[in-house]
Amino acid sequence: VDEPVSRKRATDEELDVLVAVADHAALAIQAAQEAADAVRHRISLEQLLEVSSRLTAEPAADEILRDVCRGVRDALGFQNVAAQLIHPASGRLEARAAVGWDLDGEALSSEFEFGDVEPLLDSAFEVSGCFLLPNDEAEKRLSHDSLPYVSHRNGRGPHAWDRHWLLVPLHNSAGAVIGLIWADEPEDRLLPSEEKLQALRIFANQAAAAIVSAAHQRELRFLADHDPLTRLLNRRAFVERLDAEVALAIRYRRTFGLVICDLDGFKLLNDQFGHAAGDEALQVFARILHAAVRKGVEAFRIGGDEFALVLAEAGEA
Repeated sequence: VDEPVSRKRATDEELDVLVAVADHAALAIQAAQEAADAVRHRISLEQLLEVSSRLTAEPAADEILRDVCRGVRDALGFQNVAAQLIHPASGRLEARAAVGWDLDGEALSSEFEFGDVEPLLDSAFEVSGCFLLPNDEAEKRLSHDSLPYVSHRNGRGPHAWDRHWLLVPLHNSAGAVIGLIWADEPEDRLLPSEEKLQALRIFANQAAAAIVSAAHQRELRFLADHDPLTRLLNRRAFVERLDAEVALAIRYRRTFGLVICDLDGFKLLNDQFGHAAGDEALQVFARILHAAVRKGVEAFRIGGDEFALVLAEAGEA
């Protein structure tokens, strides 16, 4: 306050009134902040319940990841949220869902690999399973010369968000990192509280559960008609395919090829070198079959060391 109307110094009584007004203002602000936090907490719980309810009903991981990103934005107040998965072969980070950021934009389509950003997962900056780093600390740990994105919604002061990096690793059931969730541009321009980071960790756990669930669903569907050891089609699929080819051959008076084979000396191999060696032999032979057949020809494992090929539209030659 300034410029007193009386042009005199404030009396003790006037100062007491001013302090009382300030106290009431502080209480009003605190009440408003607590009300806003309560709304955020309710939204957070609703979003988490919604995502949880869809984990078993909807195994599509990308859709769940989009729900998680939207939940982090709506419940925790981050304008930009992205979920990236690590490609198992190349190690490259692939953006699978985002809000605020463009999936095809520069920020998410860069050539970063997990190894490039792994140094950011420093326990010195871990809070409730999340990693929150000042920008200068993050830049020290990144091997890339140019950064794909810099925060714009920054504040000032010791508690302000100032180009910070916030990421949460996604773990599979074995504890290995399979992806990351990034959060940026907080609406209040403040560093997130520990409670907010705990909620972010819960959202990340839901995302990881969705990914693992989707992988399990794909594997179950695959194993319904594939052999788990050789990854070839199994006996059930063979019988179905053979029945179909026979029916087509009879109806349209055309031929198809059927090849049945087994591995000579397979029992001796198992007896002398163990079942692990026998399994390896089966896998090697399965790869040979798969590489040798043309497109449209299917290979099957129909027994222990017995395999089959069904060659559509094949003549004797």
